[in-house]
Amino acid sequence: MDVGEIYHKVNQYQVQNASDCIKKVRALLHDKFGNQKCKLLDIGTGDGRVLSEVFVKHSGLNFEKVLGSDINLEMIKVAKKNYQNDLIKFEQLNIEDEEASSELLKVHGTFDILTTYFCLHWIKDLKIALSNVKRFLKPNGVFHIISFTKCSATEAFIELANNSKYHAYRDGILNFPLHKKLDHGDLDNIINDLGFEVKMTESILPSFDFETDENLKNFFNMAPFIKNMPANMRQEFLIDLAETTRKMNKQQGLLDYSFDSTLLHCLVIKKNDN
Repeated sequence: MDVGEIYHKVNQYQVQNASDCIKKVRALLHDKFGNQKCKLLDIGTGDGRVLSEVFVKHSGLNFEKVLGSDINLEMIKVAKKNYQNDLIKFEQLNIEDEEASSELLKVHGTFDILTTYFCLHWIKDLKIALSNVKRFLKPNGVFHIISFTKCSATEAFIELANNSKYHAYRDGILNFPLHKKLDHGDLDNIINDLGFEVKMTESILPSFDFETDENLKNFFNMAPFIKNMPANMRQEFLIDLAETTRKMNKQQGLLDYSFDSTLLHCLVIKKNDN
């Protein structure tokens, strides 16, 4: 089973929290767009489930075009298999790649709405990524963001990175962007510098229980540095990750395979003069 299929089985955390956040901005979106036919681009769409089953179905908006994009071709294949139809399409895109973004812009033009759910923490250069987001948005277009700013699960990754067994992969593990807290102030500065107006922002503190070590291993099997490990080492790392998570959670009085997180949820608008 490839990464896309695995993700499709274990992404209930994203679906649940995205659904809650979309409900909170539904009225704002309706005030903004009413019955207008909208063009929507989703950045980091993954398997397409949140875009298709949550936003398109439950935002209550009308759409003329919906495009989901992701850097991972395996994710795009799963999204196409499960959700592509006459309205919703999927294409591969690295939002940090200016040339690829320009090519997609030539084909599809600008959009009324951009969304990105659980994607920004994977990005190494937020300024480049958000500059490309700005290019895709029409004047007064809406950008809806849900992103990790902290995740307790990363503590287990860091402990394993310092284990001599995984010394050869230490740099890849520690350079994983999720380990670096996404500072609200830094993100606000980038958003303001790029000419966005913040309409709403909040921090959310959800917890999630994977329930079994297999679910936890499948979820984190998507981390880029794990793909660089030989198959036998990858399985050993995931077993150690599940055991380390269980041990750390026991010390903190948490369920065996749960994690706490902090999410940034905000909605911004591209100013008309940009």
